Amino acid sequence: MKSRSRKIEKTLAWIANIILISVVVLMYTGFFERQLEAIFLTPEFISLTLSKFGDAFFLYTGIDAYRMVEFFIKYIKFSVLLTALIALLATFTMKKRIFSGVLFLFLAIMIAGMATEVAFPVYLLYFIVAILLFTRKG
Repeated sequence: MKSRSRKIEKTLAWIANIILISVVVLMYTGFFERQLEAIFLTPEFISLTLSKFGDAFFLYTGIDAYRMVEFFIKYIKFSVLLTALIALLATFTMKKRIFSGVLFLFLAIMIAGMATEVAFPVYLLYFIVAILLFTRKG
């Protein structure tokens, strides 16, 4: 039985990986710091945090709003870093096509949930790679 080349899948995966890794590097160098702070300091977010639930949360935890914004930014950075590591794992295990396909599908769904408009090329490429891994037998 002739083994198929996974050149198309690897190329698409590495294009998406390079975009994702560059976003991770930019996030950890502080490039998106002000944009993320601006998102969390919008009037809608502040009104949500100052609701009855937010008042009880701030009262019992003793945390202020700025520390909560810092926590959210650190959480987003960690999530993006974890996503990049899973993407590299999925790329390097492409010989196990079902496992890698499931990881790429999981990544596509996870990235689509985190940043719908911004990361459209990344999760679209991961979804295409997952479909190709499921349909093209090795």
